[in-house]
Amino acid sequence: MNLTLAPVSADDFEALFDLRIAAMRESLERLGIFNLDNARKRFAGQFDPQYMQHICADDDDGQGPQRAGLLTVVPCDDGRTKLQHLYLLPAYQNRRIGDWAMQQVQSQARHAGKTVWLEV
Repeated sequence: MNLTLAPVSADDFEALFDLRIAAMRESLERLGIFNLDNARKRFAGQFDPQYMQHICADDDDGQGPQRAGLLTVVPCDDGRTKLQHLYLLPAYQNRRIGDWAMQQVQSQARHAGKTVWLEV
């Protein structure tokens, strides 16, 4: 599988919101805290395409790269890089794509002389 990162545009909001819901809904429902309206408001408040990237996967099946997830990395003024979002569609979970994405974030942060912190 070939993995790449691709830029996000403002027009991607709905598709990425749907991706986030697909990635998180089951676990949030299990915890009893899923609320679609709140999820939309929260995602809209954090939606900033300049810091977001599509995680694309090409399974060599002739379909070309497919959107598999979302990665949001926000630079901070204090020498840190904040990993704000890392979502994968259920079909792409448990395939080590999250590991690959984390390696990309850590490599970019090291190159910029920053440390990475997670927002949970």
